[in-house]
Amino acid sequence: MLGVGKPMSEQSRYVAIRDSMLNHIEHHRGQLTVYLRLNQEKVPAI
Repeated sequence: MLGVGKPMSEQSRYVAIRDSMLNHIEHHRGQLTVYLRLNQEKVPAI
């Protein structure tokens, strides 16, 4: 990955996209867990 013509990451495009998508999914899973706990609902096993 290049930024302003300089290498920012040595990862392949596929790995960078995969990692960012997993991070995004984990973020929303965490948000859902907090929301359920605040509403005193049962939290599914993660």
